Amino acid sequence: MDSKLLMPSSGIVVPAPMGRFLDALQSALARSGLAIWRALEEQGRLRALRELDRLHAGWRFSDPARARVVREARSFLLSQNVPHR
Repeated sequence: MDSKLLMPSSGIVVPAPMGRFLDALQSALARSGLAIWRALEEQGRLRALRELDRLHAGWRFSDPARARVVREARSFLLSQNVPHR
């Protein structure tokens, strides 16, 4: 993430201790934002898996072709479970 996006230069000169504080604050906010984003991504993925399971249960006997497509979609989602860096 580019630090200039979070704290654009305004031409204001700040004392060194304040600069270190602002750098630490910026870093903490960036980590917090990333953690929130990852949690929301995981919630969305789990919700999609539950919905695919529900669809599969409904079509398993009445429409096997659709049920197969849903199984393939679920398998794809599970294969994309890449650990975050």
